[in-house]
Amino acid sequence: MIFQHLTINDLYHATSVSKHWHTLTTPILWNSPIPSHPLLSCLASFKAIDKKYKITHVHQRSHLYAGFPIYLPHYGHAVKSLDLSLISAHVTDCTIRYIVRSCPHLTSLNLSDCRFITNESLRYLGQNHQLQALILQNCRQITDTGLNYLKCQPLATLHLGGCHRVTDDGIISLVTDAGTSLRRLCLSDCIHVTGKSLQAISRRCSLRLEWLDIARTQAIQHNDLVDLVTHCPNITRLNISLKKPKLHDPSSHHMLGNPLNELIDLLDQFNIQPSLTPASAQHRLTLSEQRLARNVVVNPHTIECVVLHLQKLENLNLSYWTTLTDKAAQAISMHGHCLTYLNLIGCKSVTKKGLKYLSDLCERKSTCITLGKEWMITPNATYSFESSSGWASASSDEESRTKRLPLSKRPSRQIGTKTLIVKA
Repeated sequence: MIFQHLTINDLYHATSVSKHWHTLTTPILWNSPIPSHPLLSCLASFKAIDKKYKITHVHQRSHLYAGFPIYLPHYGHAVKSLDLSLISAHVTDCTIRYIVRSCPHLTSLNLSDCRFITNESLRYLGQNHQLQALILQNCRQITDTGLNYLKCQPLATLHLGGCHRVTDDGIISLVTDAGTSLRRLCLSDCIHVTGKSLQAISRRCSLRLEWLDIARTQAIQHNDLVDLVTHCPNITRLNISLKKPKLHDPSSHHMLGNPLNELIDLLDQFNIQPSLTPASAQHRLTLSEQRLARNVVVNPHTIECVVLHLQKLENLNLSYWTTLTDKAAQAISMHGHCLTYLNLIGCKSVTKKGLKYLSDLCERKSTCITLGKEWMITPNATYSFESSSGWASASSDEESRTKRLPLSKRPSRQIGTKTLIVKA
C-alpha cells in the first residue's frame, strides 16, 4: 500500500482528505504510538484508599486523556506496539488494565521504569494472549508471583533487568512453561538469580535462544556458562559482564596483574606437581584459594569455551572480567568468526600482547572493541601501545594513523520506522 511509504506528516495530511483515506491511514499511524501525556488520571494511592474502604475503584470517561483516544476501537484496535517509557512516572496498574481492555491486538509493550506497577499489572497482561515482547526494566515491585501470570504467554522477548525481587523460583517456573517461545531474555541486575535459573534456561530454551543478558547476577559461573553454551549454540548476543570492583577492595589490587596467576592455572590444567619448598607450597595454596574465592564465577577457560561453542556470536560483553588473560583474548580473536562488537571495559589483565590479538580481529572481521569509557578499537583505527598493559598508557602514532575515539562520537545505526509521538 502506498500509504506505508509516506512520512508521518504526510499521513497526518492524508487523514483529512476523506473519510476513506482516514480509515486507511489510521492503522498505520497508530501501529506504534508513543504517548507523552498520562493516559489516565489516577494515582496508585487512590486505588489503595478505595480498597481500604471497600469501594469499587472505577474511572469515568473524564479521567481518560482525550488526546490519546485508544478507548475508541478505531484507534485502540490498531495499536500493536506501545512504549510508555516517556510517561513511566504516571503509569499504574489502572493504566495497564485500561490498555489491555482497549488494545486487544497489542503484541509489544515497553514498561521501562514504571515503578508503580505491581503484580496486578501482570495479571491483566496475562489476559492478552498475543503479547510477544514485554519490557519490565526497573519495575521493582514485580515478584515471582507476577511472573506466574505470564506463563501462558507466547513471549519471544522478556526484559526483567533491574527487577530485584525476582528469584530463581519465578524464572524457573516461567521458562518451564514459556521457554519454548523465548528468544531474547534479559535478567541483568536480578541479584537473586543464580545458576539454577541458567540451567533451566539452557534446558528449556535450548536452540531457540538468541539473546541473553545475565550481567551482574549470581548466574555467572564457569560450569553454568559451559552448560549454557553447550545447549544454546545459536546465541548471537551475550552479556555476562561482572560488577565493577570496589576501589578499596585490597584483594582486587593484590590479584590484579599477578604473573603467578597464569602459572598456577597452567600447573593445575596439566596436573603438574612441582617440587616446592613448604613456604612456596603454602604460598601457591593461598593464591589458589584466593583465586577460587574471587573467581569461582569464571576463569580464563570460560571464555575459550564460550567462543568455541557460540559460532554465531555477534555481540559479547565481558566488562570487568579481571581474570581475562591474553590467552583468552587470543581465543576470541581466533574463534570469534561473527563477532561485530566486544566490550572489554575493566578487563585490565589483558596486556599489549592480548590487545594485538584483538586488533587483528578488528581488522579481519570489522569488529568494534570497547576498552574503556573513552577508548575503543574500530576497523579504521590501529592502536600502538608502549607499556606492558594496554590500559596503562597509549601513545598516538601519526605514521600508523592511531586514533582515540570517544564513545560519544561513535556512529549509530537506526532503523527507519514510522513512530507516532502523541504530545499534550
